Amino acid sequence: MNPLQKLGSKKHPICVSVWDEENAANVAKVCDQHGWHFIARIAPEEDEDLEDLLVKLSYEQIKSEAFASLPATLLDPKPNNFCPCGSNKKYKKCCMLAGQRSDQASILEIHPRIENRVQ
Repeated sequence: MNPLQKLGSKKHPICVSVWDEENAANVAKVCDQHGWHFIARIAPEEDEDLEDLLVKLSYEQIKSEAFASLPATLLDPKPNNFCPCGSNKKYKKCCMLAGQRSDQASILEIHPRIENRVQ
């Protein structure tokens, strides 16, 4: 696993050093938005050190841009592959099935007369 993926986890929190509580609150806000664990040390006499946070934010931005540039056909999961939701189930037994159920429900809302045939 890429070390940058681990950064921000409970075992590998993002470590920063800030000048005051206001900056610590800003770091907390960013980390909470992303679900990252962090340790903020308030040290007014030292230089601020936000390297871990900046590296993690850059990594996430690059990852999302790379993901967005992939062709849509690569992003469509295949039925026998693991589900992209991270459940460790096959796609056909997880989200693909849930997606079919929601499609069926929306069809029934539009065409209520089919309800007896579907059930």
